[in-house]
Amino acid sequence: MNVSIEELITELSMTYSFKMHLILEGDDDRKLFRALLRRVESINVVYVWGADNVTGVIQKIDEIRQKSTFVATLGIIDRDYRIALGTLYRSPNLLYSDRRDIECMMFESPSFDAVLAEFGSDRKIAAFGGVSAVRETTLKAASFVGTLRFYSLQAKLPVSFKKLDLERLICRRSLALRSNELIPHLNARQGVDGHILDLDAHVEAKRARDAALCDQDRPYFSHPLLVCRGHDLMEILAIGFRSLLGNRSSAESSRENIESLFRLSFAAHFSQTDLASSMMNWADREGLPGLITM
Repeated sequence: MNVSIEELITELSMTYSFKMHLILEGDDDRKLFRALLRRVESINVVYVWGADNVTGVIQKIDEIRQKSTFVATLGIIDRDYRIALGTLYRSPNLLYSDRRDIECMMFESPSFDAVLAEFGSDRKIAAFGGVSAVRETTLKAASFVGTLRFYSLQAKLPVSFKKLDLERLICRRSLALRSNELIPHLNARQGVDGHILDLDAHVEAKRARDAALCDQDRPYFSHPLLVCRGHDLMEILAIGFRSLLGNRSSAESSRENIESLFRLSFAAHFSQTDLASSMMNWADREGLPGLITM
């Protein structure tokens, strides 16, 4: 993104026709929240290319509002690993996902059953062990990858996951991750500045994950959806729909298409989440009761 935080603030300050600004990470989030909000015509829903920019905008507006007025502005970001790493900016105007990210929230919701029913084969899903077996297998594979993602950040290791190709690592006959191949796969895809992981790094990664604490000094990763990356979950499901769980082509069963199906279904369930409640409570505190409705 070539736009600075100051330029974003200036643009927001010159937008007068809305009762509030809703600042999001990306365009997929914008699509989701425009579908979720019933009074979207009163809300300026914008995305600013990443969580750091959302946080930067909210931090700057918090400073401005200590001295002068500014339209009520709410930022929403993925929780990611910020709480466990101690890097979350605390503000009443910044909310975060119930699980690691919005995709994990969708995965946890009844949307999971709806997407499997719509895109999968009933016969193949039953042969696999049913919907619960699909969920558990997908979670297990994504959790292993997520644990390594967390460890690389916690240990400040410059490991790039950008070229991670799950299709090469997921067994087509079981949806299980060939975990012994993950680290060599990642190491082969590191650039000149990337870190080469020890082949047993997953052991240290699990130790780091289990030692992570939340604010109350309790284990932070109490649920696999706090460590899983939502895009990994969706990619694994997409792979499954191509043969093991369905009969879809690679073009039909892309991660992007699967996520789109989840977003369409999730609109009916979002109001039951903690994030939805927090958004409505925020609107009440800002003197905008009823503005945020789902």
